[in-house]
Amino acid sequence: WEAELCASLDANTAMLVKRTLSYLALSAEELKAGMDRNAQAGLPMDPEFDRIEAQMQPMLRRVATMAVQQARAAMGEGEGCAAAEESAIMEYVTQMEGANWQLRTPLEMLCAGVRTPEDLLECIAPLPSGKPDDRSARLALSVMALVLQIEAGG
Repeated sequence: WEAELCASLDANTAMLVKRTLSYLALSAEELKAGMDRNAQAGLPMDPEFDRIEAQMQPMLRRVATMAVQQARAAMGEGEGCAAAEESAIMEYVTQMEGANWQLRTPLEMLCAGVRTPEDLLECIAPLPSGKPDDRSARLALSVMALVLQIEAGG
């Protein structure tokens, strides 16, 4: 039936139809394999996020380092973050919260040892419009990725 459908179409349109039909034929697992973690979580793409995240990277690394230290201290495997560093990081988190980035609760969860994206995303409240706060969710996932990288020795 595919040949019949494409018989009267020009070559470019026929190729588009065939490609579209091939995507429709994919199973959910095949589709999931081609998606990044944000698409799998249903987060829309903010075209500015990567640039914003790159600017925040040094501070996000400090936030992740504190989360690792606090989690280890909570499990009795080391000391927590130095008081001055914790104070500076919490000031940053407060500033981020003031700019409508939800970072405090995800940080608290990471400090408590949470390491699954699903659990971390549950603490991100929707925007007042009812839409998901994709920027905060992506930021929380970025910090978690840094935490996992630090714990793995990176």
